[in-house]
Amino acid sequence: MHCLLKFDIESQCVSDTNKDILKIMKRLVEEYNTLAEDDPTRIDKWRELVASLPCGFCLGATMTTNYQQLKTMYQQRKNHRLKEWHVFCSWCESLPYFIEMTQDIKKED
Repeated sequence: MHCLLKFDIESQCVSDTNKDILKIMKRLVEEYNTLAEDDPTRIDKWRELVASLPCGFCLGATMTTNYQQLKTMYQQRKNHRLKEWHVFCSWCESLPYFIEMTQDIKKED
């Protein structure tokens, strides 16, 4: 979250994010940026900004995992209602020997 102000929040959110929410976030960022470094309300404004981020805000991260962990994640999320998890499951299926090594049958559409 320490890089939040460097992001274009709209481009970091999923396309289904309510446009009114994005406008509110833009306003909060502008309000935060107008505060002086030594303003005592700056910390409160930062907390409001972070707490107001929509669930659809996407952050990238680096992680190390293995096929056994991916298998568990895949099985837990292959029938999830969020389309982002279906993208993840498709990515898992594209890994070399994922299906064979995890003994999973390709998900049914």
